[in-house]
Amino acid sequence: VFYIEKAMSSPSGSTPSALLKGISDQVDNLNIKGQVSKTREALQGTVTSLESHRDGIVMQIEDHVGSANSVLKENVKGWMATVREYRSVAYPAIIGITSLASVRFGLRALTRNTALAVVLPAGILYPDKVFEVSRCPLRACLCI
Repeated sequence: VFYIEKAMSSPSGSTPSALLKGISDQVDNLNIKGQVSKTREALQGTVTSLESHRDGIVMQIEDHVGSANSVLKENVKGWMATVREYRSVAYPAIIGITSLASVRFGLRALTRNTALAVVLPAGILYPDKVFEVSRCPLRACLCI
């Protein structure tokens, strides 16, 4: 009745066809409003569902991140312990190798100097061995 009265009160509401057109317009408006409210309810349900899923997803992500952080922390602790072990072994080894290299270098220098001390007079005494003396002083010493 409300829609009929509203259609009749419109300026073109005097003819039956205009009255029918006004009624159908009002019914269409009602249908549109009903569809909008249904769509709004469906969207609200979707939003609520998404919010609940979002909370669950956020909790899962937080759990994964937390477990990944704890695993990473444990791995870092293990790596640091390994580095400490290697360092405790490596430092003395490096010092020992350096000392050994120093001793070896010193022995080599001492051997070379001793060979030269023996070879130079030998080169004077045995001029035919000068080539061997210049190539390998130690071999020249052994030849003498």
